[in-house]
Amino acid sequence: MSETITVCILAHNKGKSISTTLDSLLDQTYPSLKVTVCANGCTDNTTEIIQSYSVRYANVSLIELDAAGKPNAWNISRQNCNTRFIFFSDGDVYAERNAIEEMYKILSEGVYCAVCARNVAVLKGRSLITRLTTTPTWPQYSLYGRFYGFDNKRMQKALELKGFGSMPKGIIADDLWLTLILDKDWAAVQKCGSILCTLRVV
Repeated sequence: MSETITVCILAHNKGKSISTTLDSLLDQTYPSLKVTVCANGCTDNTTEIIQSYSVRYANVSLIELDAAGKPNAWNISRQNCNTRFIFFSDGDVYAERNAIEEMYKILSEGVYCAVCARNVAVLKGRSLITRLTTTPTWPQYSLYGRFYGFDNKRMQKALELKGFGSMPKGIIADDLWLTLILDKDWAAVQKCGSILCTLRVV
């Protein structure tokens, strides 16, 4: 039996794309997923769409926050998880069917604390490789991307070693901040280019 993985979607006014993101996650080849969507400060129909999914799918749940803000949404989503591995996704990506399965294979080996998928932006039917996951500064250590996962206990240890209990207010790029928390001493982030899965931004 596969261990359960939690996928947290942080969504602020993603009514136009959240269904596509949810559909892609519910169609994953990995067999045991819980999907939690944190709708933070939404003023469109994002919350209503998520509620309709939570009625149809037992493994989809909604966390609704009045105020917008990624750090608070990230912290609360993570606090509500009780699985070893946690994935975070933006509310405007389409994950290929093998995305979580391929990333899980890397995490479950125990060598790396965190892993992220390559990003493929789609604009008017033409695929644009954004290479957001291979920034010049840390080509093999960057978590920079719209979809990443980590071992929760190891991530907590990394946070505490840097003097943090959670993500502080004011952080805009959660993925880059986590890259700095993990840093090269951890050798913690798998090379993104070797991952077989891709994402499309919708």
